[in-house]
Amino acid sequence: MSDPIDILPPVRGRLSRNRDMASLSWLRVGGPADLCVRVTRLD
Repeated sequence: MSDPIDILPPVRGRLSRNRDMASLSWLRVGGPADLCVRVTRLD
């Protein structure tokens, strides 16, 4: 199974993790509106 960051387009963002879950938040800019997406995976 690949990490969530592997399936995302090359955008600017941050990857934050803790021992209970891996959460990925990234912000994509360059369109008519800013798109903010958050993916949370529980292990």
